[in-house]
Order: sequence, then C-alpha cells, then structure tokens
Amino acid sequence: MNGRVLIVDDDSMIREVIRSMLEFHRFESSEVSNAADLHRMFKEGPQPDAVLLDLGLPDAEGLDLLPEIKRSWPETEVIVLTGRGSFDAAVEATKRGAFHFQAKPFETKALMLLIERAIEHKRLSGQASSLRQAVSTLSGSTPAVFQSPAMKAALRVIERVAPTDVSVLITGESGTGKEVVCDLIHSLSPRCGGPLIKVNC
Repeated sequence: MNGRVLIVDDDSMIREVIRSMLEFHRFESSEVSNAADLHRMFKEGPQPDAVLLDLGLPDAEGLDLLPEIKRSWPETEVIVLTGRGSFDAAVEATKRGAFHFQAKPFETKALMLLIERAIEHKRLSGQASSLRQAVSTLSGSTPAVFQSPAMKAALRVIERVAPTDVSVLITGESGTGKEVVCDLIHSLSPRCGGPLIKVNC
C-alpha cells in the first residue's frame, strides 16, 4: 500500500473516479459525503495520510473544516478540491493549513501526482520531526555543536538529504561535529538498518 487517502466530496461520481484512480495506483481509500460523516471519522479512524476535501459540502463549508482536520490529524496533508476555483479561495485554504488547492474539473494524472507529493511531504515532515527529536535527546539535551547558526543551517540540509539516495560529503575541521552529522544522516536514511563503517584517514 502506497498510502491512505480520505475523499470528502458530496459528488458520488467524483468519489468513484478518484477511488478507481487510487486503487489502480495501489492506494487505500475511504470516502464520506458530508461533514457529519467526517466528524465520525475523527473518532473512528484510521488516520489518513492525505484528505481530498471538497469546499462545497451540503452541511458545511470546506474551508471551515480545514482547521478541524488539522487539529484532529496534525500530520495529515489536505488537498482542497472545488468547482468554484478562485485565487482568494486558494490563498485562504493555504492559510488554514491546506497542502495545495485543486480546481475542478481536474486531470486524474495531475491529481495523482499532487496526492503523491502530499504524502511524500508528510513522510519527510515526520522524518524531520524524528531528526529534531534525535538531536534533542543526544546526550540528554541538544548538544552544543548544534547551537550555532551554521549548524542549525546544517540541520536543515540533513532534513532534506537524509531520506534521499545521494552521496554526501561532510567537511570541516577536527571537532566541528562531522561524525555527529554523519550518524544523524545514517540513522534517518533508508539504509539505517545496515552498518555504518567509519574509516579514519
């Protein structure tokens, strides 16, 4: 399974099209047609990785539901769908926590790409949170090596490169924290279950 997506839309045809697209791409999906059913989902779960939220529901405004979704499922990314697309609505949706804004009608390929991006963003945000937790628990507190502006900037780079499959060159004078950075990248990488071999040259 590539991820779990909740479709919140009162149009049964739209739900069917999106559900078929998600199943084809090996995503798990669930769907509701109104705000009342969405509120039940908050209690009964499971938490989705992404929500496709229609702005024009019969019993609520989608924009009003956005903050509720983010409170109930803080890590879940929300993609707003609407047939009443406007720049103002897009800006307001973003202010209220939406990952992106998609007007109807939409191309399924473009929507699928947007869903994949949203779920990848959720995954990377979770890894960044793990990184911050790892840094804060090293030696019982945040190590002094991460207090400088330069190392805080390095942490932001670590957040971006750790999940990827790229070669990383860490440079710096002795005692500047190169090994700590190396350990963090390895622990947050897809290869974290394998050995980390250190060679002193």
